[in-house]
Amino acid sequence: MGLSVRDLIIDEDLIDDQHYATTGTLATPCIVAIEHPRYLDYELIDTPPPISVDDHLMCWRVGTPAPGRTGLTICQRCWLSRRVHVSSLTGEVLQRLLGERIVNDATMQHLKGVLDLLRQIDEAQQTIAYYE
Repeated sequence: MGLSVRDLIIDEDLIDDQHYATTGTLATPCIVAIEHPRYLDYELIDTPPPISVDDHLMCWRVGTPAPGRTGLTICQRCWLSRRVHVSSLTGEVLQRLLGERIVNDATMQHLKGVLDLLRQIDEAQQTIAYYE
């Protein structure tokens, strides 16, 4: 979404990174299962998809060389808040905010009312311009 320089969107996220390291001590390579807790309201980012997921755990299989080390980094993000500061609110910007669902439903309902008022003002200005 393209906002002007005077507009600002601030997302606040909580990022949880966990690195798992495996060391191969066997004579042959092996596969290691890594289980990681699944947190509600978190999404994986920059992490390969797990091979299995249940309500409490996610599981990955990591190939470990013999001998050698490898690892897996699991990165999860939880959205905490979004603040939108729009100093140049126009009907077009408002339509974009609503169309791309950048604001929550309650704010969206209020902004739809504002958009309706902006349309009425525009119609009134056109009517005034017609009669002048």
